[in-house]
Amino acid sequence: MINPPQRVHPVEYLSLGATMTALALAFGLWLGLVFLWSPREGLIPGAATTDLATQAQIDENHALATRIADLRAAAKTDVCTLTPQQMAPLGLIDRSARVAPLPGGDHSFKGSLVALADQATVMVLAFHGKGGDQGSGFFISHRLIVTNDHVIAGAEPGKIFVVSRSLGKALPATIVASTGSTTIGTPDFALLSVARQEAVQPLVLTASVAQLQPVVAAGYPGIVVQADRGFAALLHGNADAVPSVVLTEGRISAIETSPAGTRILPHTALVAPGNSGGPLIDQCGRVVGVDTFIAASAADAVHINYALEAATLDRFLTAHDVNPTMLSTVCSGPAGVMTAGSPPVGSAGPAAP
Repeated sequence: MINPPQRVHPVEYLSLGATMTALALAFGLWLGLVFLWSPREGLIPGAATTDLATQAQIDENHALATRIADLRAAAKTDVCTLTPQQMAPLGLIDRSARVAPLPGGDHSFKGSLVALADQATVMVLAFHGKGGDQGSGFFISHRLIVTNDHVIAGAEPGKIFVVSRSLGKALPATIVASTGSTTIGTPDFALLSVARQEAVQPLVLTASVAQLQPVVAAGYPGIVVQADRGFAALLHGNADAVPSVVLTEGRISAIETSPAGTRILPHTALVAPGNSGGPLIDQCGRVVGVDTFIAASAADAVHINYALEAATLDRFLTAHDVNPTMLSTVCSGPAGVMTAGSPPVGSAGPAAP
């Protein structure tokens, strides 16, 4: 289970372009001073040799000046200039590309992966006698939201709310079903119901997942959102103030089975307390897992993020008469193109109204 966030302090830094420019300027200045102030007696005797050394220094100074000019020009451009074709071999996700259309359905999202995750991911707030818990969740239908059971466990009746910028306000939520277990490595899910949201495009699930597959974690990690002015206003009673969803990129590290027999996905998309219940999404905008817990070792400086596999979530949902779209087609390519594979499993669209 993800522990409460720790306080961190901001770190000031220079951009890569500015740092390289400064280093080049300093190096050029040092060389110039060495040449100007070094005693002539230190040079190899002979006028011809001295002339050669002088010309070599002049040529090097010209080369440095050219390099500095190039670095300054580069510093003025965008940090990332890779095209989608260049990004693909690196396994990077093209944020501007539209989400791939879903086969067999008429509910394909008309937008980018970022826009899809932003409108479907919510912050979950659960209040109880000792205070409250904050986690994440995502729409699986126009009125049903998936999160972790440990996010809402112990919440008082009528004290669970979901918020997002897409919703524009806080919505009261009720518990439809839960696994009743918050033990690490076991199924840890809860299903919430809110008033029907026609404008929301629900997320679909996928059974296709592989090692080194690029993924995006979407959610509201406390260590990030606590610095957001919207979150501060929300905590002070402004239900319309909502922080931005946080997206991080990574890859599937392994596909494992926990000691309890649950399939889990260690991955490198950074998550933190508050991400619990949020979706882990592939390049096609499909949920491959639900971020649930982290394992950390202070002695070894190791931090591993774990998601419960989407297939486990699918079994939980179907056991409670909810039939989500489950796709097994393979997602690949810079724009998240779904390639040949098995036909969709389950309904063509979110079954729950």
